[in-house]
Amino acid sequence: MNALHQLGFEDEVDGFLRWVRAAHDRHPEHFQIMYTIDAEDRVPEFVLNDLEGYNGSKPVRIGNAAVEQVQLDIYGELIQTAYTAWQSRKQLPKPRRAILLSVVDYILEHWQMEDSGIWESRRRPRRYLYSQVMLWVGLDRALRLDPALRMGKVRRAAVRRTRETIKRQVLELGYDSEIGAFTQALGHTDLDATALAVAMYEMLPATDPRVVSTVKVLQEKLSYKGFLYRYIPEKSEFHQPEGVFIICTLWLVNVLAQMGRRDEAEALFSRVTESANDLGLFAEEFDPETGELLGNFPQALTHLSVINAALNLEGRPSGKGRRSGRRDGR
Repeated sequence: MNALHQLGFEDEVDGFLRWVRAAHDRHPEHFQIMYTIDAEDRVPEFVLNDLEGYNGSKPVRIGNAAVEQVQLDIYGELIQTAYTAWQSRKQLPKPRRAILLSVVDYILEHWQMEDSGIWESRRRPRRYLYSQVMLWVGLDRALRLDPALRMGKVRRAAVRRTRETIKRQVLELGYDSEIGAFTQALGHTDLDATALAVAMYEMLPATDPRVVSTVKVLQEKLSYKGFLYRYIPEKSEFHQPEGVFIICTLWLVNVLAQMGRRDEAEALFSRVTESANDLGLFAEEFDPETGELLGNFPQALTHLSVINAALNLEGRPSGKGRRSGRRDGR
């Protein structure tokens, strides 16, 4: 929605937020991480044992058991999206305001929970850094949105207090000084490309020494021919080899641009665009050695990241990064 907004599709942003209301009505206490396109909440997972999958990549699944997971980052993403829409029209309909206030309250109550994270871990509940950064984003954008959101004195004070506590914990528990990088989860040492979110979402400026060091370590430890893996595959819960993650590489493009390393960012972006097929479509993963597209294809997450990276390289706000959220004078 942030990408569509910057391309002028403002009606689509409003349409999505109306869809959110339908989904919220089914689960007024919390959101699932996914629904069917018509907001139905049943997305059962089945394994089709008779199919071998592309190049023997079993298991072949329909649906997704991750629908039962807690992924806290979605609450920050939702408020970020609402904030983006509000920046354009300065309108916040009453039903939308009620939903956003309930999301704020959910964050205030659950921000210390372990969750499954953006990579949908099935057996490793942790306080994932990406989730914590996005919860911070949610509270930060709620404060920017407060002229329309009208949180009230008590809630607003709680939001400010919790926002600062989350940031402090991310900086203290999410950064490993021996490794020289932000890590996958608070109190853990695994490297993960999601560490780039600290700069992308403005928790720290991209020029902060901890961000600069994190980029250096990720390029040394998670990079192959310039592309980034999301983490070290052998150390994951799945212990399976995988391709480089294109979205993670585009995150690196964003942060390099924010750091002022524009030539490096432009060169890496060009390499990413060359990973598309003859129709200009991108996969989730890529093999830089063979040029083979791997993982889910085509992958929406990759395509929207191409859009946002292009916007950042052009100096246009994209909902993320140092140039985002600046219309309010911050």
